[in-house]
Amino acid sequence: MVDPAPSLPDIDTPGPVTSAIRRHVPSISASGYRRVLAFALFLVSLIIFTGALVRLSGSGLGCPQWPTCSVGQILKAPDNHGRIELFNRYLTGWIATIVVVLGLSAIVRRPYRKALVQLSLLLLVGVVGQALLGGLTVILKLKPQAVMGHFLLSIALLSAALVLHDRAAVDTDRPLALSVRRTDSWLARALVLFGVLTVFVGTVVTSSGPHGGDEIAERFAFSMRDVARLHSLAAWFLVATVVCLAWRFRLARSAGESRLQRRIGQLLAATLVQGAIGYTQYLTRVPAWLVAVHILGVIAVWCTALRVALPLWRATASSAPSRSRPAGAAATPAA
Repeated sequence: MVDPAPSLPDIDTPGPVTSAIRRHVPSISASGYRRVLAFALFLVSLIIFTGALVRLSGSGLGCPQWPTCSVGQILKAPDNHGRIELFNRYLTGWIATIVVVLGLSAIVRRPYRKALVQLSLLLLVGVVGQALLGGLTVILKLKPQAVMGHFLLSIALLSAALVLHDRAAVDTDRPLALSVRRTDSWLARALVLFGVLTVFVGTVVTSSGPHGGDEIAERFAFSMRDVARLHSLAAWFLVATVVCLAWRFRLARSAGESRLQRRIGQLLAATLVQGAIGYTQYLTRVPAWLVAVHILGVIAVWCTALRVALPLWRATASSAPSRSRPAGAAATPAA
């Protein structure tokens, strides 16, 4: 993991403070940095899931105080609900620690890239914001708006970590040349748009349903039938976009586009499975265990969608092929 003799030169020039840190802290290789980042990605995904378990188990107010669990109790919880909530808070602290390590790793990474340091610091700010918003959610007694914001911020953190992982895959901050048409780039944007819309409306459905995190938690007065239909509609637009991308890359032959084609296939499978779980939980009156599985599906679909969209976003007008070239023509592989 430590790389005392890097073979690649620094891409950006470190500032005076950064240079001082790099002189006193052992360097880390690009691959080692990505391993730290992968662990951070895992923890961010885990806290999304454990946060859902807090709500589904009715433990949202298991610790009535913040940042302590209860009056005079910092490390102890009064009951099982409190222990579940307290574990989720501990996990946030662990994530913050890993993100600090990630930021330091970006500083001492060889080669040095300023953009990775900036993105790592942005991720740290997001983790701190998530902890503060979690405290506000408890203070507001699980108001649905606060719970929605807490979940959506977690998705934003996951997105930032995925973007950072994508940017760290290559030692340049310039867009990689992926030979795709402009239409594919717009489909990537539509993929993210419908993904965001599906997740957002999904949080409205959750905030209108039976699992509020506590019996006293306020719920939206929306009809479950109506918001569930809107959520389903957004999801079908997402599936249609994935199908369009799959059709566009059906003849992929180059290494980069073949890799992207596999990701699109994985995304299509994930969205169809997620849709089946969604319809099943609706027809079975939203059992808590199935909602937990659905949350895992949200994480899987969103991560896979970004892994499809990011390479397409890197395509530039100058690298796009002529209109006569098929979508699967030879291209420069993307990382």
